[in-house]
Amino acid sequence: MTNATETDLETLAAEVRVLKSQVANYKRGFLLGKLTYDDLAQAGKELSDAMYRYSKAKFPGVKAKRIPYQAIIR
Repeated sequence: MTNATETDLETLAAEVRVLKSQVANYKRGFLLGKLTYDDLAQAGKELSDAMYRYSKAKFPGVKAKRIPYQAIIR
């Protein structure tokens, strides 16, 4: 997605927002003992991938960096 349109960026931004709230909910579920660490890690990985795709689309001239999922679920 080198030539990302405004719609593409809005879609990716919405996906990141949804995944951020999902990770927050998974953190609560993990702390309450309802979810496993693997569930939380998978949600963190999905958010990390979505954030990478968004930054790659928004700033095509800059090398995008991945945020480790361990930092996200901390």
